[in-house]
Amino acid sequence: MALKISQKGVVLTGRLDTKVLDRLVGKTDSERDKSLREIGFAVQGRAAAAAPVDTGSLASSIYTRTPDRAANPPPVQNSEAPRVQLPKPPKGWVYVGPSVEYGAYVEFGTKYMMAQPFLRPALNGVSDDLRKAAQKVAKPPAGMGAR
Repeated sequence: MALKISQKGVVLTGRLDTKVLDRLVGKTDSERDKSLREIGFAVQGRAAAAAPVDTGSLASSIYTRTPDRAANPPPVQNSEAPRVQLPKPPKGWVYVGPSVEYGAYVEFGTKYMMAQPFLRPALNGVSDDLRKAAQKVAKPPAGMGAR
């Protein structure tokens, strides 16, 4: 997981290694991209559920950006916070994050406020789910052990 800060805003990036899953399933590029979108949406859902709620703006601002879709951050109600837009990810990547500028401060905390992580736990949870799914795919069916 990395944090990039630039004039355009703050970007939290996490890398989910899907090489093993790709190799096991033999995915084509379009199948891989579809799987990555599904993974991104799973992270988005978990992050929104884990985001601390005051007005609900942070949770409702979390969205997924893919290389083949235009950036359309969701509208955020009850917030006048500055908005940021996730950059366009390279092919084979998806970005998930909030469109409210203060999301990074909530995730990592400040010297005045404790961190309340919501993206990192979401990424870790989906990563665990993928690892379990890959293990199921790699296991032979019951009664079909190696000979």
